This record gives sequence, structure tokens and C-alpha cells, in this order.
Amino acid sequence: MKVIRKRYPFKKIAFFLDNLKVHLSKDVAAYCKQANIKLLFNAPYSPNFNPIEGVIGMTKLNIKRERWNALKMGRELDLDECIKESFLKVPHEKVVKFIHKSYDLL
Repeated sequence: MKVIRKRYPFKKIAFFLDNLKVHLSKDVAAYCKQANIKLLFNAPYSPNFNPIEGVIGMTKLNIKRERWNALKMGRELDLDECIKESFLKVPHEKVVKFIHKSYDLL
């Protein structure tokens, strides 16, 4: 959050968070109030409302495919690089679609 606020000092910023205990901490709330960051919380036990779940699903699918291909070909897989590349392979249009789907559900 601090990195984003520093990068965009005058922009309105909101974070969409799940209900992970750390996201609900007093320290997070205090920093966000001081930094003028809005926190939006997902409904409990409702990952289908969170657009990142679709992105992560596509990313995991690609990682599994790459790991299987590496195993078949007998080559080593740089998992860190594979994860980075897999996130970058998610098309922008899909991300927008996941956001709209979540918005429609809400």
C-alpha cells in the first residue's frame, strides 16, 4: 500500500481486500486513514466476487501446463519466471471481464 501511495501521491486509491486477519488490523486501518486510501472488503466466503480469483485461476492453469511440458521434455523449469510469465499472459480483456463479472454480482 505504501509503494502504491508513493507512486501515486495525489490519486484516489482504493484496495479491494478479502477478510484476511491482517487486512482487518488496526495498523492497516490507521495507515490507510492517514494515507487517504479507501478499503473495500469482499463479502466473507465469497471469492466469486473477487476479480483476482479469475486471474489466479488462469495463471495456475498456465503454470500447471508449463510444469507438465517441462516434465515431459525432461527440462528444468524456473518456477519464479514461470509464475511471472503466466501472470503476464492473462489478456487485459479477460481481466476487464472478471472485473465486470464481479461488479455485476455485487
